[in-house]
Amino acid sequence: MFRTMKCIKNTDTIILSKQLSFKPYSCLLPIQHGECIYTITVLEGKMRINHSAYNPDGGTWSCPPSNRQRQFYDLVSGETKEIKLTIDKNYNELDNVEVVNCSLTKPLHFLYSAHFVF
Repeated sequence: MFRTMKCIKNTDTIILSKQLSFKPYSCLLPIQHGECIYTITVLEGKMRINHSAYNPDGGTWSCPPSNRQRQFYDLVSGETKEIKLTIDKNYNELDNVEVVNCSLTKPLHFLYSAHFVF
């Protein structure tokens, strides 16, 4: 069964499988309540970063984030981007920041660094 990886380090290199695989093709970046600054470098592949808030109807993270923040960020191989997000609580659950490999047939290889401002 498919499972999403959970990244626990503030800086790491991640390789996600292609979507047509039994291995994880998505991961959750580390989060803390408040402002989070992520620096992402895509070494190989294409990615989408999803920022979503908790939805109690169904118990999933499927609502858009608060304060009119962007919900999606797309990055491609060779691109480096700094993304500033505000992580809020919705129904007592923190937002999620998920990275998804967009490719069905190629892996995703990227570096990330997370900094938290209180």
